[in-house]
Amino acid sequence: MDGPESQEEFLPFLRAMRAEKTLLFSTDYPHWDNDDPFKVFTGLAPDLKRRIYSENAIETFGQRF
Repeated sequence: MDGPESQEEFLPFLRAMRAEKTLLFSTDYPHWDNDDPFKVFTGLAPDLKRRIYSENAIETFGQRF
């Protein structure tokens, strides 16, 4: 996801896109420019991180592994 450069703009950006329902995390592994899941979305509330990292995908695709 390309987003705002500053942290001050980041939370309003996520709110505007309804990230708690629409954003699915993907690392883009094994490409050289993949995103480390331990480094992205730092500073977010645990419930929002859980939605982005797993629950939104489960709701979208309808299954758990």
